[in-house]
Amino acid sequence: MGKLLDFEIAFAQKGARDFVTTSLSEFAALEVGAQKIAVTYRALCRDDVRQAIDAFVPLTEAVRAVNPCVETMGSDAIVGGPNHTWVAWLLNSLGKVYEDLSPEVKKLALEQVVVRYLDERRSDQATNHVELIEDPALAGDIVISRPEYWPERTTLATYERAAAQGNDTNITHATYERMRAALDALPSPFWAARVVARKGWTSPPVQSTFYREHPVLMKSTLRALAGIIVVHGKHNATVIEDKLTRYDWRLVKELRENIAAKTWTELAK
Repeated sequence: MGKLLDFEIAFAQKGARDFVTTSLSEFAALEVGAQKIAVTYRALCRDDVRQAIDAFVPLTEAVRAVNPCVETMGSDAIVGGPNHTWVAWLLNSLGKVYEDLSPEVKKLALEQVVVRYLDERRSDQATNHVELIEDPALAGDIVISRPEYWPERTTLATYERAAAQGNDTNITHATYERMRAALDALPSPFWAARVVARKGWTSPPVQSTFYREHPVLMKSTLRALAGIIVVHGKHNATVIEDKLTRYDWRLVKELRENIAAKTWTELAK
């Protein structure tokens, strides 16, 4: 359950903007050249977010260019497309500050991430990136603006398969301890939180424990889900009401409040 707990701690403390201090350990899995770029970008997100937004696309190209398997070829795109895991480190650095940005600056960020980067990839490559985004606000605004980038690996089927590997084929009766591994098998904290929020996808005791252990993640997730419900519901009141019935009834009041607040950002197609 490491990444869920890491998200909760990091985002609960994000007002201090101290997340750069742990970057080296977080980025340990990256190749050294990519690690340096990732650490630099995280510091830039903390110190000058407007400059970080402008630098996003150039730095994605830089981090792709250091891929050891293609160092003599010039670009990882030659061998099957961008390393979405490496680029996800940049996306998640931006995600750590994204929710606190003004609507105008959020739109600038989305124009760089969506229009200048994801839209230039194949749809499956874009989806591979989006499923790794940890911040609910950034991931939510991307799939609000581009529903076609919705990650298939965040569906109930994936959750059920992960639960079955823990010998709990009936996820609605699985204990929270057993479900921890299944949740952590999902690509990011946001997508795990969405799974828990859905009605009937796990048991009420599991939901209650998750909500109690991850309050920051859940509040951010519910704000993102509100925008997804409205926009994917085509702003149709009947469709929106139907979509609300698919979530844990205990969350519906807060979802309605978030719908009224309209905190999401949507790019034109």
